[in-house]
Amino acid sequence: MGGQSQSQRGAYFVPPHNLEAERSVLGCCLLDRAALLTVLSLCRPDDFFHPPHRIIFEAIRKLFNENISPDLVSLTNVLMTSGNLEVGGGAESVAGLTNVVPSVRNAEHYSKIVTEKAQLRRLERLGREMAAFAGDGKRPLKEVLDWSSTRFLELLDLRENKSYIDVGSAATEFYKQYSDTYNIKEPPGVKSGFPDLDRMLLGFLPGQLIIIAARPSQGKTALALDITRHAAKEGKKVAFLSLEMSKDELVVRLLCSTGRLDSYKLRQKRLSDKPDSEGLTDWDRINGAMSELGKQKIFIDDSSALTISEIRAKVKGIALENDGLDMVVVDYLQLIDGELGAGDMRVQEVSKISRSLKALARELEVPVIALSQLSRHIERREGHKKVPQLSDLRESGAIEQDADVVLFIHREITEEEEEEGRQYQPDNEQETQLIVAKNRNGAIGKIFLLFLRNYTTFLTLDQPPIQIRNM
Repeated sequence: MGGQSQSQRGAYFVPPHNLEAERSVLGCCLLDRAALLTVLSLCRPDDFFHPPHRIIFEAIRKLFNENISPDLVSLTNVLMTSGNLEVGGGAESVAGLTNVVPSVRNAEHYSKIVTEKAQLRRLERLGREMAAFAGDGKRPLKEVLDWSSTRFLELLDLRENKSYIDVGSAATEFYKQYSDTYNIKEPPGVKSGFPDLDRMLLGFLPGQLIIIAARPSQGKTALALDITRHAAKEGKKVAFLSLEMSKDELVVRLLCSTGRLDSYKLRQKRLSDKPDSEGLTDWDRINGAMSELGKQKIFIDDSSALTISEIRAKVKGIALENDGLDMVVVDYLQLIDGELGAGDMRVQEVSKISRSLKALARELEVPVIALSQLSRHIERREGHKKVPQLSDLRESGAIEQDADVVLFIHREITEEEEEEGRQYQPDNEQETQLIVAKNRNGAIGKIFLLFLRNYTTFLTLDQPPIQIRNM
């Protein structure tokens, strides 16, 4: 047979549905309390295709919310008093619901049939809406793609898994995982590449929001790339969303830190053919770095001025295309558009952004690292008072509240250095403190690093960490 035109299909197309499953679901609600609870946890009124079934289900939910057990008498009465008995199919149709249920033990199975058909209808309707939205030709491509991807992700997220668990099952689940991994002494989370930090944090754990904050030019992006590079070297898949730097700038930094190549020489195109003390030329180093990075799963997106919805869509898209992710890095938080109205305060916007990043971490069950600026007030302080504090996180106390871990990059500088501007010289090896200012599940303190600015990378100093307290 030949293909059908859209008009021919639309003339008799009936969306996906299963009336027998819908009737069985409603009948289960009237016959068994356990089946009723199962159905109510899985189905919504708009899952029902047949309008009378939708009206009956809404009546059943109303009875349940009023602590009245739904049965034929109570259901018929509530439909009658609300004027919906005839719209719901009439008394005879309602009375027949209990006669069509093959087995109340299959309430979950019937419910899943109903919800799956509903999702197929929503997907079919979304396809038509997307075609209409794009087909009028009045909108830019980016707007059409953003709208379509957001709507599609909303459809994917429409069905949430059961969100609660009894404490006995939770304890059993924890004990099994704990006993299975007891002899593995490595940190359970994604390792940072800095052993002292990993011992303090136990790695970056799934569902955590980690904030890395510092004053300008202290090495926030360099540290984030070091962590990304090490995680990828361990076989982890990392999405790096850069709202500030281009992909070319990030690649240069990765090449220099991986190959121990002077970034200034690379940018100036002054690579040397002469072997160094390790017998390697600059070209050897860049080729070695290229080979190593080529094996790693680092996914860079350098789109600027992203909204939090776009970030969520991009990250979920990368995860879907690459069979999941192990970590997400966002550089940096204050450049994200919070999508609030013109009259809303920037503090509210940043609060929404930090909450959304935490929600993303929990949804994907991966650590999310977000870089953040510090308030300019820290520049007005003197001496030891310039050590960052949680209150210095820029624009919102919500960042401190939502974050599981807050790391500050800090370097002590003398008055002489500050006057001469020597802290920003490209050839300096700079001793740096990485301050663990917040750790929801463990110790806070600080570790000591060496920042090799010409290689844009950090190394661990041979100096024991300072642990201030345990939780």
